[in-house]
Amino acid sequence: MPSIDTLITTIRSMIDRSRELLTQLGNTKDQIAEVRGRVAALGFENCAALLDTLSDRMGESQAQAVGVGERLEAALAAVEGARGQGGTGTAGSNKAIPATPTPSPEPDRPWSRNSPVPNFRPDRPNPTCIEETRRVGWPINRNGRVSARGRLYDRDGRPITGTVQAGTGPADHARDLREPWASDERMTTRWHIEGHAAAIMRQHQVKETVLCINIPPCGSEDQDQWRCDANIAKILPQGSTLRIWAARQNGYTERFIYRGTGEALK
Repeated sequence: MPSIDTLITTIRSMIDRSRELLTQLGNTKDQIAEVRGRVAALGFENCAALLDTLSDRMGESQAQAVGVGERLEAALAAVEGARGQGGTGTAGSNKAIPATPTPSPEPDRPWSRNSPVPNFRPDRPNPTCIEETRRVGWPINRNGRVSARGRLYDRDGRPITGTVQAGTGPADHARDLREPWASDERMTTRWHIEGHAAAIMRQHQVKETVLCINIPPCGSEDQDQWRCDANIAKILPQGSTLRIWAARQNGYTERFIYRGTGEALK
């Protein structure tokens, strides 16, 4: 008979595979969005509509994959709890495993009652969100550079924050990160908007968010190892996604996608 340790190993392997599937689904959805944009630009509206439907199906599959992962994690917690209470024998022995896992408490998400932005889709720039970003403008800081401003939304378009800027915020509480991400002053994710967005995702167990910001993520142009672009994916939990839409002064909107690796997490 298989041991509880073997069962735990199997469940962990299944959790890893569910995370890989979630990442693959996200990549596929992004590819569909890119193709859809090119097809629409050529005037093939019927084809674009079909791709919209396919993108919706991918979104549904992502939600299902998240649900499977959460149920597997609950099952793992229950089995590990049984082992901690003395259930170290083989499966089927007299050491009972609870038949029904204790559900994990719902994460605190105070923005859940906010009204979603109309026609919001994570994989497309939402006109309302972009216009709000442009209204904030591109203020200049004391160093003569544009000061970042932005808003964070959940995958359904509900505003998670108001307009925020660099400084103190959720990223101040980085006890869940390893060094140097936790306290090194050179690490800009400790106070930049991008770092605050990632911290909110960790603290509230959010798998997908969208950040609309008035400049591209710091480090996306100079490739500095201490700046946000090089570190956002590392401070995001594995399987999570942060999409950033940057509304530039020249009228262009750029997209940046960061898929969590969990490398910086304890």
